[in-house]
Amino acid sequence: MKPRQLFAFALLLLVFFPSFSHPCSALLKENRSLLGTIVEITIISPDESKAKSGMDKAFDEIRRIEDLMSFYQPKSEISRINQTPAHQRVKVGREVFGLLRHAQAISHLTQGSFDITFSPLWHLWGQCAREKRLPSSEELMRAKALVDYRKIRLYERNHEVECMGTGMKVNLGGIAKGYALSRAGDMLQNTGLHNFLINIGGDVLAAGEGREGKGWRIGIQHPRKGHEFIGVLVLNDCFALTSGDYERYFEIKGGRYHHIIDARSGYPASGCSAVAILTPRLTGDYLPSVALFLLGPEEGLRVLEAHPEVAGLIITPEGRVFTTPNLSPYLERPLPLQIEMAEAD
Repeated sequence: MKPRQLFAFALLLLVFFPSFSHPCSALLKENRSLLGTIVEITIISPDESKAKSGMDKAFDEIRRIEDLMSFYQPKSEISRINQTPAHQRVKVGREVFGLLRHAQAISHLTQGSFDITFSPLWHLWGQCAREKRLPSSEELMRAKALVDYRKIRLYERNHEVECMGTGMKVNLGGIAKGYALSRAGDMLQNTGLHNFLINIGGDVLAAGEGREGKGWRIGIQHPRKGHEFIGVLVLNDCFALTSGDYERYFEIKGGRYHHIIDARSGYPASGCSAVAILTPRLTGDYLPSVALFLLGPEEGLRVLEAHPEVAGLIITPEGRVFTTPNLSPYLERPLPLQIEMAEAD
């Protein structure tokens, strides 16, 4: 659990399957390190020059969002908020304000499990991971005293933000990737490109017909056996957002402790092992996969029922596989109801 990885909140549950491209189209593929993770863009186009131009614009847009929203860059708007003393307002741009407002709505939805002021808990668990121990009750109490989304006040009229608690900091790592994914897709489409795949650390936008003309084939990785897949998705003009417990974790006395922290308890969320949601579009109030992960399978499925435009997949630590009925059109074949969760050798 490294602090620089905080932006990479979702895990690589979805794995792109390579295949043959259209014979008359160029395939351009590039990856760069942005948002604390690996961003990979694949474009299929008969116009290689246009594809290269669009790719540069998409990467530039992701870099712009990182410069605007990064917790770690001292000149970002998020850092300006965090550097401003408590009870003083700071004016931010429309994009950051919109995501802060969106974060507040997710916090309400999850009864405070999702909280953009969670960084003290993240850093505490990162320290414990390095020291191979669990946090003490006193350490948890001190960290939780600095975590409370309700103490972040937003003033709509002038797009101002005020932190009401001394030492509190905000971090948009849980939702900025989805926004960056959507904006990068807009850049490509505005360039006249409509057949591409963007992967930002496991959050995917698949546009167009893919390499074989049937959609982009994406493998659903087994959460305990990294080289196995429990199924295949076929995506066409669709976002797929993921969260999981299996890339960044440590074990103490047989217990598994990962990076997705429930701000209410101060401990890693325990109800899910992997979550994926699929939606044809990301609106300003989109449902992030991490919200379902924090809610757990039962409540998560209830939330999905209220969002019929979103298809969902939830895998529990016991290996139970839950899917919404509207996931079926995306699946190459039905998923198992139960998978073996013993660790791979």
